[in-house]
Amino acid sequence: MSPAALAGVLAPSGLRPQVPGWEIGAPLGEGGLGTVWKATRPADGLVVALKVPRSENISLIERLEAEAAALRSLDHPHIVRLIEAGLLDNGSIYLAMEYVDGPPLSHAIPAGGFPAARACEIFRQAATAVAHAHSRGVLHRDLKPGNILLDAAGIVHIADFGLAHSVPDRVQRLSLTLTGLVAGTAEYLPPEAYRAGYQPAASADIYALGVILYELLMGSPPRGAWAPVSSQKKDVDIRIDDLLQRALDPDPSQRSTPARHRVRGDDDIHC
Repeated sequence: MSPAALAGVLAPSGLRPQVPGWEIGAPLGEGGLGTVWKATRPADGLVVALKVPRSENISLIERLEAEAAALRSLDHPHIVRLIEAGLLDNGSIYLAMEYVDGPPLSHAIPAGGFPAARACEIFRQAATAVAHAHSRGVLHRDLKPGNILLDAAGIVHIADFGLAHSVPDRVQRLSLTLTGLVAGTAEYLPPEAYRAGYQPAASADIYALGVILYELLMGSPPRGAWAPVSSQKKDVDIRIDDLLQRALDPDPSQRSTPARHRVRGDDDIHC
């Protein structure tokens, strides 16, 4: 739904939030936690994406709190920055985050995928951001094209850390959405996520990155057994197939993402 259409639905019903210090503009989108609004801080004209839960449901508030905690610990050019977090009059939380003036990656992938060089550049930016998060002990747990934003220059910004999980914290408060169902998006979850006793690990984010790379190259995620991408697209180096095999390995202990692959002569592609 477009921002204009969303505004027509939300504004008349009185759902536009009142957040001290911010002028609320048009809604940017509707997600699992609530609505994201474009907002401006009159004091200095700063424009942000302001996330407010759709209700006072404690689980939604906890997920926003988890997102705020994760973003506070991260500082990377390919991860959206947290500008401010605060409380509303009803005790709920809001997050003011870096505004990215472009679409989610899910709206930008062309039919048939990107050329290999562009796909690998997007992947490299996302992978370095995920590596930074892992170095700070943060797992994203819901990596997918819908949670990767592209700005006007085509630069990657990973967003939506609402399911983020701190590695040392073994309390799985947010790991189940329903009994027996692991949080996340099915196409990007690793096989072990459906096994009893599953504990989130960095290998799950690596698996999701592998699915995203395949989708960037082919236009859709892999489903079941997949043929080598290099056999389907002439501009894909065979070493990218090796990268995909490592990232999508069914055994999480075997997953890795090689630092560099060379594609088409002297052009370095960081994947």
